[in-house]
Amino acid sequence: MPGALSRRLSALLSGFLLSLCTGALAQGYPNGTITMVVPYPPGNSTDLLCRIVMKGLSDRINQPVIVVNRPGAGGTIGSKFVQTSAPNGYTIGLIASGHAIQPWLDKAMPFDVRKDFTLLNLIYIGEYLLLVPSAVPARNLQEFVSFARANPTKMFFGSSGQGTTTHLGGELIKQVARFEMMHIPYKGSTEVLQAAMSGDIQAYLDLLGTAEPHLKSGKLRVIATLGPKRRPNLPDIPALAETYPGLEVQAWTVLVAPPGLARDITDKLVGELSQVFARADVRQKFLELGVDPGGLAGPDLAKFVSSEYERWGKVVATAGLKPQ
Repeated sequence: MPGALSRRLSALLSGFLLSLCTGALAQGYPNGTITMVVPYPPGNSTDLLCRIVMKGLSDRINQPVIVVNRPGAGGTIGSKFVQTSAPNGYTIGLIASGHAIQPWLDKAMPFDVRKDFTLLNLIYIGEYLLLVPSAVPARNLQEFVSFARANPTKMFFGSSGQGTTTHLGGELIKQVARFEMMHIPYKGSTEVLQAAMSGDIQAYLDLLGTAEPHLKSGKLRVIATLGPKRRPNLPDIPALAETYPGLEVQAWTVLVAPPGLARDITDKLVGELSQVFARADVRQKFLELGVDPGGLAGPDLAKFVSSEYERWGKVVATAGLKPQ
């Protein structure tokens, strides 16, 4: 009994000392450089948007925030690095919509977005566009669906990779609109764009910020947006949800920290980031790139991530895709 009591007291003392250290850390936080890990290559839309937010965070906390790109394996390499880092607030990163899909297709997925991170803020959410090359005769949704149904063996849709949001988005469109397209996975969004330009595919999904130059040149055409409603900067382009209620495919990223981050540090980061998202210039830059700035945090953010996880699981099951 004395030994058990001694061990119990020792555990209580260790916990008390840990709480004191954590509290002291939180009170002085931040007092050094924060590293933001982006699990994608530099220069894409997510990377650009994260850099805008991190610049705003650095200005508010008066400390350097450096962005480091750790791409690979559909974004899991960089996000796994963050998940296994020390929970001290000096390493942060992100999870994205694709991370809510991959567990349904990859038995070796190294983390669960619902429980293996400290969720901080939604960085952005932006609907994809359903795009076709100019050679495709369809100019609106009705013509696109008719064309697809009339040419089931000639319809190819491209994605930035197996199990990505752009892949499952195409599968969802097929399920809801009831036509067939053959999926062609590519290695990233750049290859998909090149395939569209060369006529190798007849449809694909992308964000406005990436597609806009090619829309202006006439090489690509927007059939519909995949958000809940029309975008303000594309008022003449219908949302697929107008014809097929609930058919939404949106890209999103969530700023995260390693699990176990102290509540004081979490609250500090969430509060400062919320102020960044409230800035008019930040919001304008996001809107120009075709996405809506985030700010969602706390239980609402956790609920959002969980709902996306479950929604894509149903799409995977309906498509008959099996985990590898």
